[in-house]
Amino acid sequence: MTRPYITVSALTKYIQRKFQADPYLKSVVVKGEVSNVNYHTSGTLYVTLKDDDASIRVIMFQRDVKRLAFEIENGMSVYIEGFVDVYERFGAYQLYAQSITPDGVGALHVAYEQLVQKLKAEGLFDPSHKRTLPAYPQVIGVVTSRTGAVIRDIVTTVHRRYPLAQVVLFEATVQGERAAPSIVQAIERAERANVDVLIVGRGGGSIEDLWAFNEEVVARALFHCSIPTISAVGHETDTTIADFVADLRAPTPTAAAEMSVPSSVELLDRVKQLERALTYAQRSKIERLRAQIERFTQSVVLTDPLRMHRPHQERLNEMTDRLMRTMRERTDEKRRQLVDETSRLQLVHPRHKVELATRRLQSVTEQMTWIVQTSIGQKKREAGHLVRLLSTLNPLHVIERGFTLPYKGENVITSVEQVDQGDELVLAMKDGKMRATVTSVEKEGNES
Repeated sequence: MTRPYITVSALTKYIQRKFQADPYLKSVVVKGEVSNVNYHTSGTLYVTLKDDDASIRVIMFQRDVKRLAFEIENGMSVYIEGFVDVYERFGAYQLYAQSITPDGVGALHVAYEQLVQKLKAEGLFDPSHKRTLPAYPQVIGVVTSRTGAVIRDIVTTVHRRYPLAQVVLFEATVQGERAAPSIVQAIERAERANVDVLIVGRGGGSIEDLWAFNEEVVARALFHCSIPTISAVGHETDTTIADFVADLRAPTPTAAAEMSVPSSVELLDRVKQLERALTYAQRSKIERLRAQIERFTQSVVLTDPLRMHRPHQERLNEMTDRLMRTMRERTDEKRRQLVDETSRLQLVHPRHKVELATRRLQSVTEQMTWIVQTSIGQKKREAGHLVRLLSTLNPLHVIERGFTLPYKGENVITSVEQVDQGDELVLAMKDGKMRATVTSVEKEGNES
């Protein structure tokens, strides 16, 4: 007699129908620790959920994995919502996950922290990559919504502070699933437009509202942007990943506008300061030149020009005396020689000796005469040169140009200290002299 039996497949299907018929197992939330995390190439996520006493295999298909805001890691404590069913091939029951949330903190917070650590490790937050904003930008690009208050606040602030700058809007969706790619496209359009500074931002909101600025694609677009960027997302208390990546972070969009352009009032003040400094420098230079000119006018060269030529006059007089002395000495010497020769001739009477002596005397006389005349001519030329040199310095030549030369007795008056009231002076002019009586004496800065 054959014993009754059922097949493995039939038993498995029976158990599966029991699971599927149980309403409690159709939607359960299970808490546990994640292990054996495996992302399959198909996009399906396989994990093991366990506690101290048991474990269960968990499967999440690709369509649900895509909705996860964070990456599942081993050791995480999570809540998994889904349904329980039997996998026929292995005869094992499994939890088919439809959503996963972290235990203790929100999914968005976990995703935020994970992406921050990832981008920080890659160096996207490194200060060495930060660029300096241009001092005087001409075009300010703004990536934000066209309808929000952000663009109005930025335009108003820029035009108030620096009217020379132009504000160009690169419209983007800043909230929702389409926001991240829209922001990336707007940044790319701004790069092609060659703006000088790019402000990327929006107004305040919840973490979900601002989440587009925490997306990895937006962070990488900001990092690779060739334009200096300012992040202006939400309020001062809001911090997004875009704030870490951008070259500068502004607490509000209005503050971003103030950071992007200089203040025209401050620039005008700076120009006035430079103008005052330049004026002071020019005045100081003029005063130095005036003092230098004053020193030159009081120098000996201008106040007493004859003083420079007095040594030459003395040298000329010395040379003239030496010339005359030399001429007298040589003349006396020749005269003595002549007397000696005459005496010798008188002692030697014969005619031929007389004639011989006479010829010698004549020759010597001619030689002496030539030497004397030559020497005198040379000295005269030297003396004439010196006389002409002195003539150019002669104060009488100054008189010929319309000036007068005052004398008190035989002395030339060079200072008011040499005369007193009532003195009679002689004024030498180019065509004569005239006499004058001193009625008053005035010194520079005083009067008597």
